[in-house]
Amino acid sequence: MKAITLQKRLNKLTYSKNNIVYTILKAIAYNTPNLYVTAIDFIRPCRVTGSGSYIKNVDHTKDITEGLKLLRLKIEEGNDAPRGGKPGNYIKILTKIIHA
Repeated sequence: MKAITLQKRLNKLTYSKNNIVYTILKAIAYNTPNLYVTAIDFIRPCRVTGSGSYIKNVDHTKDITEGLKLLRLKIEEGNDAPRGGKPGNYIKILTKIIHA
């Protein structure tokens, strides 16, 4: 799939421009680095925030997978943490995106 096609599909979606899911999808479409996007085809949708006893998981897995399915991309979900914790979640995009 060409990146231009992906960008057109992204513009048709009705996400708010301040939404974290929109920024992640935009980073994939425009090939820009992001906190969640480690490579062009690899996404870490969960982060740990806070410090001390105020630590919490911020998980966007469901929202991002729904957004990627709306863009009609093939994806693979998995977890590579040794004990299966949420920060080990990943989403791999199987559709080849061609950036010219």
